[in-house]
Amino acid sequence: MRSNNLKKVLFAGGAALIAVFAAPSASAQADDLVQLDAQLPGTLVNDPTRIDWVVYGDTSADVVRDETIPGGKAAQQFTIRSNGPIYNIGAKVPLLREVARGDTITIGFYARKLSSDGAVQLRFQRDVEPYQGFGQTMVALNRQWTWHEVTAQADVSLSPEVGIVVFQFGQMPQSIEIGQVIVVTGANAIAAPEAESGQATRTATSSLPPPLQGSGTLLNAPENREWSFSADGGQTEERRENDIWLGRATRFLIDESLAEGSAHISRVPIEGAINAGDRLLFAIAARDLNEAGDGAYVGATLIDKQTGSPLAEPRYVKFAGKWQLGRIQFESPRDIDAGTAELALIFPDSGDRIDVGPVYVLRQN
Repeated sequence: MRSNNLKKVLFAGGAALIAVFAAPSASAQADDLVQLDAQLPGTLVNDPTRIDWVVYGDTSADVVRDETIPGGKAAQQFTIRSNGPIYNIGAKVPLLREVARGDTITIGFYARKLSSDGAVQLRFQRDVEPYQGFGQTMVALNRQWTWHEVTAQADVSLSPEVGIVVFQFGQMPQSIEIGQVIVVTGANAIAAPEAESGQATRTATSSLPPPLQGSGTLLNAPENREWSFSADGGQTEERRENDIWLGRATRFLIDESLAEGSAHISRVPIEGAINAGDRLLFAIAARDLNEAGDGAYVGATLIDKQTGSPLAEPRYVKFAGKWQLGRIQFESPRDIDAGTAELALIFPDSGDRIDVGPVYVLRQN
């Protein structure tokens, strides 16, 4: 039975990460990978001892070394000064073993943001036209070093000759650091790493929940709960909720004195770019907590991040007393640069008590 002590794996990988810059022998490197593989769930399919990935696009990329960097005491620092399509700038992590169609594949990595905004998109793919891939997931980064995991089921096979995991981050100006990366097949999770001197915590970054599988391309990071709220009209509480995906929710307590025609509003970040005419799906996990049990309404629309102006009239969905996934269809009225729009959640009724779990914004073109 394999050990789940990821701290031991990361410390072992840390020594190898530093050693890679001194060009270790092929046999020594192979021995390191065998030892790492033996301690991980599933089968190791990349080389976690290397961070000299192929970097492309208009970004600076510098290796940084510091004792406080968890996992390997080294990372790649990327500084992006322009915005455009997210896939225009990125870093490619090569796969060393075959990934068969239908395999479960999981990537775990340490990362942090140095700028006020920071997000990366992960994709498992073939690095050859037409660049077939799967598991595309947006990950919001924190200011502290955090362990993230993304799991997907392979829709296409990936050979060692062309198989990669790509970090894409060309959607906005930002400065980020990515440390040790571990990719395995045959496991839904790698492990929960133990914090090293308080520098690392684990964020379980999941792919789409079963009801949304195949529904489109994710444009936001559902695990990012850094929402903003209108100053009046209600109060909020952050909660742990094991009965809903990602395990977190925000409880909205709308004031009894909410004026007629007004609403309490929460703003959810959207990292991806949107084109005019894009067919979007807003999927909202929520439940009504009102004692009357007659349901509660939540509306949604796109708004301009800078001005707060709505781009279209909101549409509403009614939630009952049990967790449900409400869906709102929307067509974008114009092109929207990455990072310049938000999803406004609108609570129009006084006295409502509503829990809102993860929110998903998907392009369905």
